[in-house]
Amino acid sequence: MLKNSFIFLKGFGYVKERRLWEQGILTWDDFLNTDRINGISKANKFKFDKMIEDAKSAFNNYDVDFFAKYFPKREFWRFYRWLKDYAIYFDIETDEFGRLLVISLYDGEFVRTFVRNFNLDFHVLRKILNDSKMLVTFNGSSFDIPILRHYVKIKGKIHFDLRPVFVRLGYNIGLKSIEKKFNIRRDEDIVDFRGKDALEFWKFFRTTGSRNALDLIIRYNQYDAVNLEKLAGISYDLMRKNIFRYEIPS
Repeated sequence: MLKNSFIFLKGFGYVKERRLWEQGILTWDDFLNTDRINGISKANKFKFDKMIEDAKSAFNNYDVDFFAKYFPKREFWRFYRWLKDYAIYFDIETDEFGRLLVISLYDGEFVRTFVRNFNLDFHVLRKILNDSKMLVTFNGSSFDIPILRHYVKIKGKIHFDLRPVFVRLGYNIGLKSIEKKFNIRRDEDIVDFRGKDALEFWKFFRTTGSRNALDLIIRYNQYDAVNLEKLAGISYDLMRKNIFRYEIPS
């Protein structure tokens, strides 16, 4: 989808982008290989060609800063297939005061969980986050990211927040409800577990030392992170289908 996008060009929005697609200009190469384009002056065509060449170079070099600068944040979902192999999916649990208790990070292969007063190492956490090129969350713009920034300095990243994307797709519901809609399963003992339950189990663990309570919180939090990978792919495919209804010639 990224190479089909033109909204990063100066003065372009969704309407102008769609007009290009309707003319059969579906990719950056289509644009560069077309001498005259309806609605674009020769002078602007020259400027846009240069911008697209810069975008191609940034794409090949995984220069996420280039695209973060020129794309609106609500369109960061378009980067997912490009950056999927360099993404970190994560979720946090907090206490009633907003203090970080548990955080799980998933790289598509391995999940690492950090627990307050056990193994929560902010130096390691910062390195994992800042070595990635994309952060994937559910409602992280409002919750996870602001809280996390109290503890670690997160360099400028492409942040793919799934919640507003699913709202655009017509699913203005919570993470667990969306998982059920798309048949994404959890273990039976935590299928109805929620964030407020995690907090109550944390209090129980702190009072009694129950490892079972802590293990339940950890598994719940890990599912919150790991399941984001499936949902990211689903939301990307649905958004692309809704916005870009064109076949790319082979």
